[in-house]
Amino acid sequence: MHRFFSYSLFLSVILVGAAACSNEEVAPAAAPFFQVKQDGKAWEPATTITYRAGNAFYLVNTKAVEANQIQELYLGFMVTNLRTPSVRLFSAVWTQQVGKAVNNQFVNVDDPGATGLQITRLDTVQKVLEGRFDATLQRSPVYSAQQERMQLTEGSFRVSYRDTILPAYHTGR
Repeated sequence: MHRFFSYSLFLSVILVGAAACSNEEVAPAAAPFFQVKQDGKAWEPATTITYRAGNAFYLVNTKAVEANQIQELYLGFMVTNLRTPSVRLFSAVWTQQVGKAVNNQFVNVDDPGATGLQITRLDTVQKVLEGRFDATLQRSPVYSAQQERMQLTEGSFRVSYRDTILPAYHTGR
């Protein structure tokens, strides 16, 4: 009887220990977001799609402004080291389309100090990317001879991305 009690106690301890290990609580994932101020006014997209191809990341943000008219903000960059993310080749392009035709576009200015991006979190297991950015864009000469500028300030994001083999977004920019 003593032997039976010892085995029962031993099995009970093992089962309780196993049950405790399997009931680990996983913290819920934080909600994704993308926000930026465009010339001091909030610009919040309706959709954000993010792709990764190797060390290149592409964020495509789309917002409907009127019937048959959309605005799009594209951010593209290379992460030089996935363990301690640092960024190079940061590109920002803002377009406005009526139907399928682009009728306005702002692109990076030539001054490398006018655009900045900091990656604050890159989780390659859960595929989450977080960061902050600011950018000065200039109207494309195709749409205006004046050198009008657009300020993107206080930009921040937390997005989930998906892997792709080829750059997922390319319109000749």
